[in-house]
Amino acid sequence: ALEPILPLVALKYMKAPKIGTFHSYMEKSFGYIVFRKGLKEYWDSLSGRIYVSEAARSFIEQYFEGPYRIIPNGVDTERFKPENKPIAKFKRDGKINILFVGRIEPRKGLKYLLQAFKYVHKKFPETRLIIVGNGLLKLFYKGFQDRELDENIFYEGRASAEKIPHYYTTADIFCAPSTGGESFGIVLLEAMASARPIVASDIEGYRQILEDQKQGLMVKPRDPFDLTEKLITLIKDQKLREKLGKSGRKKSLNYTWEEVTNKIEQYYFDILAKKRIPVNKAKKSINVKY
Repeated sequence: ALEPILPLVALKYMKAPKIGTFHSYMEKSFGYIVFRKGLKEYWDSLSGRIYVSEAARSFIEQYFEGPYRIIPNGVDTERFKPENKPIAKFKRDGKINILFVGRIEPRKGLKYLLQAFKYVHKKFPETRLIIVGNGLLKLFYKGFQDRELDENIFYEGRASAEKIPHYYTTADIFCAPSTGGESFGIVLLEAMASARPIVASDIEGYRQILEDQKQGLMVKPRDPFDLTEKLITLIKDQKLREKLGKSGRKKSLNYTWEEVTNKIEQYYFDILAKKRIPVNKAKKSINVKY
């Protein structure tokens, strides 16, 4: 309820250096177009800007420019790790588990995954789709899917923070079929940290993290046939799944919260130095524990 009023008040009246962090991405923003002139005063009061990705930067700089640094989001690699126990009910029968995690809304692309899974399951009956997340379209999608697939598609609803890491290690393949509007892929990092191979849409926000053929396979957005093909590629090749998963885990270690917070802290120090505000350089780096 305090957004965006409280940040705007802080920008207007605070005398200390101010740094904004920007997470959003979309093609265009009607709000920024309409309120651009009014927001420019607040934008110009920022001493620095952090974008979580190149996608976030390219979106915001359509309307406002200024000094910035790209610092990605992080992942807790001690919480998300391949050693987590999988969820027992999904590992007893030896089926290949395909996992989706996210809000059930159009831009997350679940519709295309459901279409693809129909073809995947026809060719490989020993497959299962696990959907973690809620949304207004849940009932619509449940009605949309073929009844013959009901026993192999599980809507788990919203999972607790404690349970989420165990869904990732339950998965043999993680799928992120978003159609766009993603500045970053937190779920990709969580899957990578869990050493799970990924099939994800080839969209700008995901390209910042996922390298095609290295940590996963990228597909054309809104293309259930390409999605089917890439899922089948991984279902058929266990060695490839393991290779991509190991590569993902290794890359995720570059995104630990310790790495990320140290970069943020250094940027704050750089801004203070430009403002000629004394900073205790001997201060230990921030080490955030979750």
